[in-house]
Amino acid sequence: MVKLDAVKACRLRRWIVVAALLLGVAGFSSADVPVTLVGQWGGTCSATAVSGGRAYIGMGHRVVVVNISNPAAPTALGVSEVLPQVIFDIAVSGSYAYAANGAAGLQIIDISNAYSPTLVGGCETSGQTANAVAVAGSYAYVTDGAAGLQIIDVSDPYSPTRVSGYNTPGYASDVAISGNYAYVADWNADLRIIDVSNPHSPVFVRGCTTGGYARGVTVSGNYAYVAAYNAGLEVVDVSDPYSPARVGGHATSDAKDVKVSGSYAYVADTMNGLLVVAVSNPASPTRVGRCSLEGLGVAISGSYAYVATGASGLQIVNVSSPSSPVVAGTYDPNGTAMCVAVSGSYAYLADGLAGLQLLDVSNPYSPTRVGAYQTSGSATAVAISGSYAYVIDDSGLQIVSISNPSSPAQVGSWPTYGANGVAVHTGRAYLTNWYDGSLDIIDVSNPYSPTRLGYCDLGGVTYGVVVSGDYAYVAAASAGLRIVDISDPYAPTLVGSCDTSDSAHGVALSGRYAYVADEFAGLQVIDISNPLSPIRIGGYDTGGIAYSVAVHGYACVADGPQGVQIIEVSTPSSPVVVGSYETSGQPANAVAVAGSYAYVADWYGGLLVLRVGANPAATVTGVTPSTGANSGVVSVTNLAGTGFLGGATVKLNRVGHIDISAANVTVVSPTRITCSFDLAGRSMGGWSVVVTNPNALSGTLADGFTITDGVPPTISSVTLTQEIAAGGDMVHVATDVTDNVAVTAVMANGTTLANSGGSSWSTDIIAESTLGLHTVTVVASDAAGNTANDSSQSYMTARVVGISNRTLTNHITTPFAEAYLFRILGRVNRLGADTFELDDGSGTPIRVSASGHGLQTGDYACARGIWQMSATPHILSSSSARVTKLN
Repeated sequence: MVKLDAVKACRLRRWIVVAALLLGVAGFSSADVPVTLVGQWGGTCSATAVSGGRAYIGMGHRVVVVNISNPAAPTALGVSEVLPQVIFDIAVSGSYAYAANGAAGLQIIDISNAYSPTLVGGCETSGQTANAVAVAGSYAYVTDGAAGLQIIDVSDPYSPTRVSGYNTPGYASDVAISGNYAYVADWNADLRIIDVSNPHSPVFVRGCTTGGYARGVTVSGNYAYVAAYNAGLEVVDVSDPYSPARVGGHATSDAKDVKVSGSYAYVADTMNGLLVVAVSNPASPTRVGRCSLEGLGVAISGSYAYVATGASGLQIVNVSSPSSPVVAGTYDPNGTAMCVAVSGSYAYLADGLAGLQLLDVSNPYSPTRVGAYQTSGSATAVAISGSYAYVIDDSGLQIVSISNPSSPAQVGSWPTYGANGVAVHTGRAYLTNWYDGSLDIIDVSNPYSPTRLGYCDLGGVTYGVVVSGDYAYVAAASAGLRIVDISDPYAPTLVGSCDTSDSAHGVALSGRYAYVADEFAGLQVIDISNPLSPIRIGGYDTGGIAYSVAVHGYACVADGPQGVQIIEVSTPSSPVVVGSYETSGQPANAVAVAGSYAYVADWYGGLLVLRVGANPAATVTGVTPSTGANSGVVSVTNLAGTGFLGGATVKLNRVGHIDISAANVTVVSPTRITCSFDLAGRSMGGWSVVVTNPNALSGTLADGFTITDGVPPTISSVTLTQEIAAGGDMVHVATDVTDNVAVTAVMANGTTLANSGGSSWSTDIIAESTLGLHTVTVVASDAAGNTANDSSQSYMTARVVGISNRTLTNHITTPFAEAYLFRILGRVNRLGADTFELDDGSGTPIRVSASGHGLQTGDYACARGIWQMSATPHILSSSSARVTKLN
């Protein structure tokens, strides 16, 4: 197959080591064309921690909080935003999860709300591969590969700061903290012990040789337990850190991680699964049980081991019987991203053992799974044509209806052992084969009943294939590019070939050129204007392992461990890299391009969405409605502009005031957003509308929205001077009214009140002639047209009864005393400023209360009022308007 020269063999060895470590670096390397990670979905489980009845796992680029209250049915509670890199390790302390995030260093996630874990801070480490983390007190201890141990102050999670480090001689791959010491698994330099009693000045204490590469470490009591790769479990006595000594071990083939609980060590072994090793005698550890799975990382809580198993997700193993550990539950929504195709608003991911995943990418910044089809074997390739997905898995070709993306269903299949790649053109599927080196042509015009038409033996392994016109272009490994005439599908014929420098793996067409991903030789450009005589005219060594290529303006190459390379091919004979993004999923398997976005199947990292080129800034041109009252929520039905990206945020901004953030933001299209603002109590006037895309680029419409007064006046009191009146009487109304702007009018039953100063308003209204209770409704208005009303007060129109003084005091009047108005006559005596007596000659003078009555002693008068028998002495409550002088 692939012949290796010395340089290629060196590269391959380097790649194998990196893959074994599950480490990576990231970031674009060219200033010409920026390449940024904007969206991500899926990925495998490579890290786990347990705290407070929840498991925290690294699933690709995200932290997932899993409810494990029922170990048999774990469920996701919340998922973090996309972190820059695949997560290699997680530690939990208090309300925060600490993620070792490869080239992105340490990332800190607030997990106080399990349903919405939020990235709050990060700190780059001095190396390129932050791969493990432990937290003690206010410090995080991060192993950083070739840069050794890094110590980070996390007392402020929003602003973590590196305070020191110790560069171990090997490749620091794990760390455990016990007391004043950090125990570092240092790969080929074995176990290293570092005094961190002063985190600002760590001091090397001593090392201890283990029998294999030290990959994982934990400390329990006086012993350090080391997962030492092919040497298995190593036990080191660290009761004296200055004199550590290996005391025992248990051989396994690929020990990756270890945790200890009670008398047992639980070893995550990539090849052998979860091993339960009795360590009650540390000098003679003995395996007592095994659970078959891929072990990358392990955490222990109670009777369960929580194992990160890569492609199989989180496996929860019941270890209550150490000799018979058994899987109790699984959280595994994803697989290993192997291939991707994009059509319309959807990306179709061949996701290894998880089958076919259908993702809505209408918002590239937030890919969302809408459906899935579980293939019978591992899905490795996919092509889309019309309403069908053509998926390659271990059993051959699967044809899946995608007319309803939420419910994809298989409609047909074609069994082919060794099927490797697929292309679909004009009702035919073209299958490559790694086993027999063939190109098969399958009639899929009736997807429910595919039939084989023809076959062409290309004499070696075949990988990618693309079809144009009468020709199929096949990436044929060491045979380079093979061109097959398919004009007669029953007799396809090899008509042309071009030997590439290495092993042709993927192929794309653009114009008169074929672009071949040629593994270690990078990108090869071949002139196919004459299919019978293709000619290589240029190439570019990408430095990685080129597996796949897509062309859309630029050639985008999935370059294995080097991520994605963006290559300028406007001059096909001299291709030049103008941008790159080094992914960490190890490796970048395949790439598809749609518009300005590259969709990368990144194996452990899941599906990555990269924006190729500058991120657009939003512009805001209008808002509907453009005004809203400060009394509640206003819904914006059309925030118009350009360049809106999914995940954009919206706010109102005014100098000297707190921003008003929008809720329910929906990016309907690049030119329209809907949202809502809570304006209650906010300041009136013009506010600027600001839209910020996820790339942090904003657009502003100055004074685009006006907040108006929506607060009605406040009526704090209403009083009436008469509670009982005769029809036609004047009832005096007084009220107190305030407003945040200005009160412009106050009415009482339609009669305008006059302002008597400040917040006081009053007037007289005419009592209704109809007997009974009458409500007085006060309505206040402000300058913005807001109104408030008060109907709490009322008066009663009552009958007027003429009566003698003596009769008035008779007990017969008692039940009517406060329900009628009584009129009496008599001579005025015992005169006071506000009171007087009336004597009608009956010998029973009646005292009358009437402020401002204007009478003199000896006058004859008539008074009308309410007989208040509750007063002592009894009194006729009247007013100057109800008193008439008769002489």
